[in-house]
Amino acid sequence: MRLEVELSRLWDVSSGRKLVDLSVLIIKVQTAQNEEDLRIAIEQLIATRSAEVIPVLIRSLRCTNSAICDVIVEGLVGYGEQAVPLIIQNLDDHDYAARYQEIRALVQLAHPDSFDTFVWGLTEDFAPSVRRASAKGLGVLQDPRAIPVLLSVIADPDWAVRYAVVISLEPFVQDPVVQQALIHAQEDTDRVVRLKATEILKKLGV
Repeated sequence: MRLEVELSRLWDVSSGRKLVDLSVLIIKVQTAQNEEDLRIAIEQLIATRSAEVIPVLIRSLRCTNSAICDVIVEGLVGYGEQAVPLIIQNLDDHDYAARYQEIRALVQLAHPDSFDTFVWGLTEDFAPSVRRASAKGLGVLQDPRAIPVLLSVIADPDWAVRYAVVISLEPFVQDPVVQQALIHAQEDTDRVVRLKATEILKKLGV
């Protein structure tokens, strides 16, 4: 509802005529003095529904306020397929927290073009949050090419990543190699990982 209100203020919906220049809104985002001002400026940008603001939204994911990041991710997802290549091309090389949010958006968009980005995030990124989100992305895509990738990191040092990997293997549970990996995961050092592997195998009757 809030975005619809903002939209009515920025655009003449009936004619599609722009009432506020996008550059003004972008400057508001870049010069926001506090989190509330930033949130409002972000919501106004999203409300324009203009693809021109997608790169600005992506850069804004460096914000440390998780609630604002949620708004941005939701906004990016709302752009659908057209946001995917821009997120991939502008994946943040320096800020792992922003990179995590970008991966989150790609997971929700669930576009097959994100496959290589998820593989890189799971196997190469130092941040557990990015690895965890990337594992989830591979599970969402359900591309069989993900099986060897997921299996290669099933012993990740971070329990939450191992848990995400086990969950993402479920779509491929008919594969005997996956079944063996899940059987082995029942001996994981973390209880929740063991329970999830057991749960998946029980559904299969193993």
